[in-house]
Amino acid sequence: GLYRQILAATIAYTRALGFDTITSEHAPSNNAVIIAKLGAGFTIHALEIDPMAGLSLVLRYYHHAADRAAYEFRCGLATVSPALRDAGFGGFAVLRDQLR
Repeated sequence: GLYRQILAATIAYTRALGFDTITSEHAPSNNAVIIAKLGAGFTIHALEIDPMAGLSLVLRYYHHAADRAAYEFRCGLATVSPALRDAGFGGFAVLRDQLR
């Protein structure tokens, strides 16, 4: 319970400071921390391989719902918020017409 309290306080503190995101790197086998962060709203952002240090799982927390929606859309989730729809460009007009 202590780690979850620290995590909640860190999220609140970085939000108050105006951070857009929090990025956190962990060994992929650090299940307790990874599960706690996923439960707190972090997402898996990347898996990095360093020849000296090995694997690192990169987690990210989005303070703004629009940023998280853009991340989820890029990951293949078909959730499009009104703000994301209005900000579309390129071939997005075709998709916008299909979603109406």
